[in-house]
Order: sequence, then structure tokens, then C-alpha cells
Amino acid sequence: MGITVLSLFDGMACCRLALRELGIKVDKYYASEIEKSVIKQTQLNFPDTIQLGSVTEVDARKLGHVDLLAGGSPCFAAGTKVLTQQGYKNIEDIRLGDMVLTHKNRWRAVVDYGSKMADTYEVQTQCSAPIVCTATHKFWARKKDGKGSRSKLGKPSWVEAQKLKGAYCVCSNIPEKYDAGLDITDDMAWVLGRYLAEGQTSRLYPDKSKTCVIQLSLLVDTAELKDVLPHIAGLDYTCFPYNAATHRITFSNTDNLVWLAEGNCGTDDVGKFISENIFNSAPGIKRAFLEGFLSRNGLIRGSTVTFSTDSHDVALGLQRLVLDVEQVQPYVHYHGMDYRWTRDTKNMSRLLPAYEIGYIRGRRDKYHHDADKVWFGVKKYSYVGKQPVYNITVEEDHSYTVENVVVKNCTDFSMAGTRRGMSTEDKIEVTTFEQYMQLKNDGYKFAGESYLFWEYIRILNELRETNPNILFFLENVEMGSRWESVFDEIIGLPGIHINSALVSAQNRRRIYWTNIYTKTEGLLNRVVPAIPQPPDRGIMLNDILEDEVDRKYYLKDEVVDKLLANGVKGAG
Repeated sequence: MGITVLSLFDGMACCRLALRELGIKVDKYYASEIEKSVIKQTQLNFPDTIQLGSVTEVDARKLGHVDLLAGGSPCFAAGTKVLTQQGYKNIEDIRLGDMVLTHKNRWRAVVDYGSKMADTYEVQTQCSAPIVCTATHKFWARKKDGKGSRSKLGKPSWVEAQKLKGAYCVCSNIPEKYDAGLDITDDMAWVLGRYLAEGQTSRLYPDKSKTCVIQLSLLVDTAELKDVLPHIAGLDYTCFPYNAATHRITFSNTDNLVWLAEGNCGTDDVGKFISENIFNSAPGIKRAFLEGFLSRNGLIRGSTVTFSTDSHDVALGLQRLVLDVEQVQPYVHYHGMDYRWTRDTKNMSRLLPAYEIGYIRGRRDKYHHDADKVWFGVKKYSYVGKQPVYNITVEEDHSYTVENVVVKNCTDFSMAGTRRGMSTEDKIEVTTFEQYMQLKNDGYKFAGESYLFWEYIRILNELRETNPNILFFLENVEMGSRWESVFDEIIGLPGIHINSALVSAQNRRRIYWTNIYTKTEGLLNRVVPAIPQPPDRGIMLNDILEDEVDRKYYLKDEVVDKLLANGVKGAG
């Protein structure tokens, strides 16, 4: 005999898949889901699934005896780059205590973060790569009066993404002046910039000895050799022909160039970055670093400069560096994904993003400048689709910088700021189930989607009227300690933190509450979950990809051609 299950926020019936893998027979499976496409997929895989529609419309008392209640109650898309004092981080990887750059052009700590499912839109500005966010996420913006750089701008205010196009300018912070970064010569800085463009480091063991020779290498076209040598004349280097058209220049670690390069620029073709140490350095160091990069990847025609990179982090870092050194705002264009040659010995060609950066030296009048910001227009606003979005809450300033553009925080589960996800649209915060039901009965509307947690609790209470011993399972994103404590108190159990990266190829930090496996501990016999942390199975994406895939799963040729023609968009 099998069990009866009610799965809230069911998606494509992953709960049922898990039960099947565990060998648990299901006699009746109720599902609450509103997305038509995933409902269609669920009914294809499990035709006997009973769909109940929106969770807010479920009357659990009509379902009779249910053995298990499962669910995971549900800004910016994953991959969006947030500027921190440790460099750029994907927004989904931001954690408490990270220092981010605010609209006041100062570093402040992240005090909370959250996630939800939402409709997303692409915002394309004059100067940034595409920013994917919700329609209501706010940007630090100024309203335009007129066209072009001669237009006047109003006072800055927080403006929703859906209102920006054509009417407002958004902004980047102009970096503050520092003189406390790397203590190196201009020549060393030039080599680091060149290394960022195409260099590599290596550790050699000649004659199988125990002595390790550490080197930094640059490939230089023979035609440009005479222009490169003056920049490295004062360093310890060796230059020799690599082939008919190229020379290899190697530097020993006498000048600590290897440590400087790896510590401040990364170590491989697709993992490079520009450290904050470089941004904090003296103006001459930053200019030499930029010139070193341009010597390899730059195209200079008169006062017009363009260059490209496969790295999202490097593109954003170079944009900041140009704004700092040249005092002009460069544009960043994303050109989609393409196959590029890399030095990966296992795969000489990888599908990589392409970013183009460009600016006009001395051309400050193209955009609006003020004391510490540069302002530029919004060209495009278009629908992307429903997907997980992330947000953070920042102390004091309640703002941060994504893709080098200043935005406001609006986290659902926040310890500061708006806290809209657990409040009414009138900003009445909800912290107890009784309060939620009273507000709901009084006709209040709730902001965001995180209030659906209370619907989960409502349905659980209704099911307990028929089955007091019902088993339950609830998943949610990691959140601030305050809201986690609220969840713990309402559910009656502390949550278990587990990262699915331990057992899969995906990095997903989640909290789980369940009474399926519990124990009592302490003098008060407190009931707590007894679920152990799973061992790290070390699974990588390559481990789960199939070598041979049925042709029915391939995209049609005309679809592939269309994607390549338009440029395949990334998440950020």
C-alpha cells in the first residue's frame, strides 16, 4: 500500500521523482502549481497527478487523509556580478559580511540575502552589459530633460527598472583616489596588464629534480617586440623565438612577478580578474597596467580605443579602470557565446562569452559627470522569463553595485530595508501565522511571493485536522538569522543547512525543515532534526553529462542558427 502526498510549489514533480528513487510507493499525488509549461511536463511524466492550481486556493480539508506534505516556498538573476572589496562575485554567492560598494560610493557590509522565483526583464544601458532583474527593482537614477549629453538631469532618486527606458539615466561610481595598493614599478605593472591579456604562469621541474622553476611567460609577436622591450628593460627576463612569428618572454620570480600576477589577476584563461589592490594603487601604476593590457588586446585608432575579453569579471574591472585612469566612461557590449581557443589541455576550444569594451580618450562630454558619478541612458527593456532571482540587504545605505551600475536592495527576507516579502503592500510586517490570517481575512494584499510560506503553514494546519501525525518537508533559500528564527518558531523545529553541491554538480545552499527523522536532546527533551550532512561526493558537471544523447533532445538546426545569429544571452 502506498502513501498520499500533497506537493506545494510542485514544479515538475521533483518530489515524486525523489520518492520513486527511494522506493516509496505513491497511491495518490496532489500537486499545487501555476506554471502551465511545467504542469504539462508533469502530466506527461505522471498522468495520474491531481493538479490543484494556486496554493492560495487549496482547501486541504477537502483532500482527506494525507501522509506527506512537501514544498519549497519561493531582484537579480543568477550570474549577475556584484562589486565587493574582494572583487566581483555572482549575486547568488554573496554572503553575510561581504563589503559592497553603495550609491554613496563607500563600502558597507551585507547583512542579509534572499531568493525567490519571479518574472525577469533585461535592462540594457548605454554602458553596461545586460542586467537581468525584476520589473520593480530600483536603480539610482536621474530623470532626463532633453536629448543627449546636453540634456539636463533632475535630482537622483530610486526608480523601478520598468520606468527607466528613455526617461532616466542610471549611474556608475567614479572610483575614489587611492595611493595604498601595490608597491611596484611601472614596468612591473605593465607586465601584469599584459599578463591579464594573454600571459600564463608555470612551475617547471627540470631534469626531474626537486627544484621548482617558477616562471611568468608572455607571447609577443615579432613585429611588436621592439615596442615591448623598453617596458621590461629593468626586469629579469629571457626572450627567445617561439616560432617564425612569435617570441616568448619569460620572467623568473626574482621580482615576485609570478606571485603578483596570480594573486592580482588569476591563473588561467577563463578565471582571470583585476584585484582591488590594483584599483587602490597609485595613478601611474594603474595607467601602466591598463597600457600593458591594451598592448596585447587593444585596438587604438586615433583617440578611439576598443578591446575585448572572454571574462565577465575582467570586462567589468577594465570598465572601472578606464573610468578611473581616463576619467571617461567606456561602454561594455556583450556579444553572446562563441567557441574560443584556450590553453585547456583537455579541451582546446571552449564555449565562452565575448565582451567588447570601448571609449574615446578625452571625450567626457558623451555622458553626464558629477563629483563622484557618471550618468548614462537606458536603451532597452524587454521580458526574459520566470527564473530564480537573488537580492541582498546592505547596512546603512541599502544599496550596492551590479554590473558597475548602482541599485537598491529589496530583499524579501531582510533584516533592514523594506522587508516586502513578509509584509503587506502597505508595509505591515507579518511575523506570526495569526497575524497573517487576520490580515488576509481583512482583505490586505501581500507584497512579493515569500508570504506563501504562511500558506504552507495554513495547509499544514488543515491537514493535521485529519492526520495529526502527518509528515512534512519544507525547503527554502538561506536567509538572515532573524527570519530563520521566525521560521523555526512557527514550524517548531530548527532548519538544517545543506548545500546540494555535496551530492550534485550544482551549488544550491538551502535550509530544510522536516519531522521525517527527528530525535530528542537535552534536559528539556527538545525535538530536533536528525538528518546528517551528506558526504561530499565530489561530483562535477562533466560527471553527469551523457556522452551520447538521443537526437530527439537536440535543438532543430533552424533554432540553433537563430540563436547564433542573435547571440546566446547569459544569465547576468
